[in-house]
Amino acid sequence: MKHTSLLLLAFCLFAGCKKTTGIKCEGLVAAVQEDNVAVVKSMITAMAAQFEPRVSGSDPDGHYQSYLGLIGLLNDCGFRAVGVCYGCVYTFPATSEIRLSFGHGAGEIVRVIDVAPDGSNRFVCTAMHQ
Repeated sequence: MKHTSLLLLAFCLFAGCKKTTGIKCEGLVAAVQEDNVAVVKSMITAMAAQFEPRVSGSDPDGHYQSYLGLIGLLNDCGFRAVGVCYGCVYTFPATSEIRLSFGHGAGEIVRVIDVAPDGSNRFVCTAMHQ
């Protein structure tokens, strides 16, 4: 059993096993490529559902760790996901932005998604734009 566990760990380290998100990354990439905002919002909100808010004095909404975790999951899906800003769009509640890009043919597709806490303080995707 011990050897099996070590072999599995070594395989994952060298083969690049990724965290399972329950989201079909190919579907998300296709939805972003097709500019299907409703599907993107739904899929990213589902990805973010695993994160619990951690409210603190410096993070009153408690979603900074959710923001970073979501960026990691999006990178795991093959996007180049970069945090543009956390809580920088001064709405109520404050909205954060994540830039998504990926190669497509000879070019690159770039979109920005907006994420914010909803009425029950769950982190959700509220929009996608260029």
